[in-house]
Amino acid sequence: MSPQSSQPQASAPRPRRARTVAAICAVAGSLLSLAACGNDKDSVTSAADAAREAGAQPTHSTPSAVPSLSQERQRRQALVGATKITWDKAADTAVGEEPQSKLVELDLERAPSPPSPSEATGSPRPSSSPGSPQWAATVAQKDGTARIVIIDAVTGKVTESRLEQGQDAEEKQHLAGLLGRATQTPEQAVRTATDKQPGTVTGIQLDDDDNDVAVWEVEVANTDDWTEADFTIDAAKGTVVREQVDRD
Repeated sequence: MSPQSSQPQASAPRPRRARTVAAICAVAGSLLSLAACGNDKDSVTSAADAAREAGAQPTHSTPSAVPSLSQERQRRQALVGATKITWDKAADTAVGEEPQSKLVELDLERAPSPPSPSEATGSPRPSSSPGSPQWAATVAQKDGTARIVIIDAVTGKVTESRLEQGQDAEEKQHLAGLLGRATQTPEQAVRTATDKQPGTVTGIQLDDDDNDVAVWEVEVANTDDWTEADFTIDAAKGTVVREQVDRD
């Protein structure tokens, strides 16, 4: 036998068939990976379908809740909502209690508990139920003599009518001066206020400002958001001197 060669033998070339099989396997592996990804997507879709079939509801963002009315606005809403007699009807009723008088003040309020028999003044009248709406009015004659008139804001009946107690000569003179300078009627002042802010009138008062100008103070409840606008109106010129909105 011939001696073995000491040189290492070269590796045999890889058969073409083997290379082809390897390439096919690589392609198949890629396809399997893509299929696996597709299967994952299908799994997510199937899970969502299963949740819907089980009655689960999709999650949505919840819109912010509308803020509720403050206690003061709720009180105003309830008071105005329970009132049946408008300010002008109450004013006419109050003026009718004192011949040749004019309206000085009118406020919508809750009726307090009735006074005891020893505290009652004036002629007996049917009283409003405690907590029910009522109009508290002040009317005055030309010389400034004032009368307090309380009107049930549901029935329109007068529940109290009496001369203002403790009114001295100076107070009468001041009130008479205001009436003499107020060429604008309460109706005109209210019209000016409600043209600026539509709503329900809850108060009106004849007074003077820091410059000793006679003014009408008019309160108007906005029935959209139940804020209250306060208007100061020149009682001679009819112009708005001041406007303020109570947003409490």
